[in-house]
Amino acid sequence: MNQVLWFFGIHGPNVLASVYPVFFASADNAPSVFDIPQSFFNVYVHIGGSGSTLGLLLAIAFCVGQGETRRVAKYALLPSIFNINELVIFGLPIIFNPVYLVPCLIAPLAQIAAGYFCVRHGWLAVDVTQVPWTTPALLGGTINSGSWFGGALQLFNIGLSALIYAPFVRFSERQRIAESRNNARRIVAEIESYQKIIDGAR
Repeated sequence: MNQVLWFFGIHGPNVLASVYPVFFASADNAPSVFDIPQSFFNVYVHIGGSGSTLGLLLAIAFCVGQGETRRVAKYALLPSIFNINELVIFGLPIIFNPVYLVPCLIAPLAQIAAGYFCVRHGWLAVDVTQVPWTTPALLGGTINSGSWFGGALQLFNIGLSALIYAPFVRFSERQRIAESRNNARRIVAEIESYQKIIDGAR
């Protein structure tokens, strides 16, 4: 639901803030669906913001050679490292972009499954230390878990989201190139049409 709200440009975590305590464990040990705190979701799933957009930027870096998509990704990289990803969400854009809806939904589900697997098997301690939401990836996981494994899980989840996003990035880029070529052909045809009109008037 969080990702669906982001797709429409609505800040999911703010809207769902009152629902999160039902799903995530809290300090007062109230009943919850998952025996993990909300910080786990923030640190290991929402790396770089909604749906791990750092993975999307990585996919763009490998799949897109040039053009406006790569330029937006280049400008968005530094803010995204500090979990500020509005440039990606509204600049790429992700919102109202049907091509990115599927990976935007699938990537966080895959990431939370990977992280939950690590927690359930005792490979990862959660919430050893609270970290601010602007803490960069890898560093945030290391501090939160109290070991390098937290940073490694963040790196794995970024790579996982990049793999999920990659085919959709390629498809989106093919669409963009085809649209650019069609626009160029249309402009040339209009210029030729006007030129014929001018020539005929002479």
